[in-house]
Amino acid sequence: MSDATSSSTTATRVHLDDAVSLDESGRLSDYGKPVLSDVQRQYKHTMRTPNPNTPAVNYQLRRTHLPRLDIDRTGKWQARVLGESAPVDTVVLLCVLAGYDPLCSRVEPQLEMTWFEIVEATAATPSADLAHVVMWRVEASQDRILQEMYRFRSVPMFLMFYEGAMVWGGNTIRSAEDVRRVALEALIRGRRKDAEGTAMKGGLGGGVNDSTILEGVIDEEALAKKVRGISM
Repeated sequence: MSDATSSSTTATRVHLDDAVSLDESGRLSDYGKPVLSDVQRQYKHTMRTPNPNTPAVNYQLRRTHLPRLDIDRTGKWQARVLGESAPVDTVVLLCVLAGYDPLCSRVEPQLEMTWFEIVEATAATPSADLAHVVMWRVEASQDRILQEMYRFRSVPMFLMFYEGAMVWGGNTIRSAEDVRRVALEALIRGRRKDAEGTAMKGGLGGGVNDSTILEGVIDEEALAKKVRGISM
């Protein structure tokens, strides 16, 4: 080993010895203070020493997962939505989503924000209008029962029922504000008994297209014609 290398090794060892403490067995007993570089020493005064007495701040995510409703061929779900077990004076909102669809993935957080507000409103003021809204998440890829019953094809799709009768349906909801507005309008319509249950016997659109009955549905065929430049 050359004298230069030996001198460098000795200097490094002295440098480390000043920074750390070793016990009798040569193991690290105290990490000590790290040796700062010139740049670190220059900006040392800008660093703040952590205060252990500072209380921790807990941030609450203002949204919560939607409860899931399994739509199966047994028909048990119908009792909760369409049957005698449907909640009184309450809008039941079925959010038909598909996990594989990018648009559903963008809309779902907005729905979760609204559901969080509903849960809070119900706990704080049970008589509030928003407390009379119940939301369920329905997985469109699980089964196509709802699609067959109401003859719609697109997702996300939103179906609102009031005491067993449909009061609104559409696929135009994109934000938490949309959910609140449409749900409260559906609640008013339901209380006025202005439901669409009779018109729904033939399905949504009667097999022609999605928008014949569903007032909030964008007609896919019309959109396709518009994209192709065909005159409406």
